[in-house]
Amino acid sequence: MDENTYFNEDYIIGDLHAGNVMKDGDGNLYFIDTVPVLNTPDEGYGGTREYGRE
Repeated sequence: MDENTYFNEDYIIGDLHAGNVMKDGDGNLYFIDTVPVLNTPDEGYGGTREYGRE
């Protein structure tokens, strides 16, 4: 993991840096052009999520 990646038990969000996060006057954060994925066991971040079947 690097400093531009956030994860929890459900999701991994990559490519977070100052150019991809904006804050409005009320303090709300807006994430632009990030890379979200499910935190599955094979990602290596301790997640247990799995993709469903179509």
